[in-house]
Amino acid sequence: MTARKSAINAGMSDTLNDRIKERLELIKRSASNVSKAATGNEDAIRRIYRGHMPSGERMEMIARELGTTVAWLLGKDDQPAKPELSLPQPYDFPTFSEAERAIPEMATFDKLKLGKDVPVLGTAMGSDMHFDEDGLSKIVEMTEIDENDVIDYVRRPAGVAGRKDIYAIYHTGISMQPRFFPGWLSFVETRREPSIGDAVIVQVARPEGDEGDGRIYSVLVKTLLKRTQEYIELEQYNPPIVFRLPAKSVHRMHRIMENNDLYGL
Repeated sequence: MTARKSAINAGMSDTLNDRIKERLELIKRSASNVSKAATGNEDAIRRIYRGHMPSGERMEMIARELGTTVAWLLGKDDQPAKPELSLPQPYDFPTFSEAERAIPEMATFDKLKLGKDVPVLGTAMGSDMHFDEDGLSKIVEMTEIDENDVIDYVRRPAGVAGRKDIYAIYHTGISMQPRFFPGWLSFVETRREPSIGDAVIVQVARPEGDEGDGRIYSVLVKTLLKRTQEYIELEQYNPPIVFRLPAKSVHRMHRIMENNDLYGL
């Protein structure tokens, strides 16, 4: 990430934090109270203060509880008041028996298999990696993912019913646009080996002898282009770069699932 982009992101984060605090003071409520009422998680706003950007849906819920709009919280609108919403026209919903006749599967739909039980791991922006290529320094954006920080649980799609090897993340940063945008939710599987062209989460470990620990020090969310015994080749889109990592430095690589996987197609 360039210094200019870092400054823009830092400025947006400062604006968001300041405006949340302004609304909390105005409505005389605590951050934990609003977080709990909006999302069910008392730490939602505290996580924003620490630099974790919530999904668009969660941001909408927080803004609604604060009595304002997402645009105002992000500094894109000077009007803090919540706008009046036009009420939808009345609609006569079908009775359950009518819906059941129209969609027979509803009678045997097993909600237990699609429970709200997929953990969402905490994510945040990480430090950039730099690669020299053709005499130019290329910037590779990194992400922090804390496997011990479960910030939420989301309902599992039909295509992963009953599977225990699934987790989810909210994307941060802009390096994978337009494939992923900040705040988008992705489901990740740990059982299936990634194929060429898949989006992947790569845990990179320090080489043995480098500070002597061999622990994970960075996480990359990229597209897998090539895989050999010696290296893996990855791509990011913004700024565009193709780069290689030694295979021995890759601790784990997990596949980010596509919509067809989630719908069981």
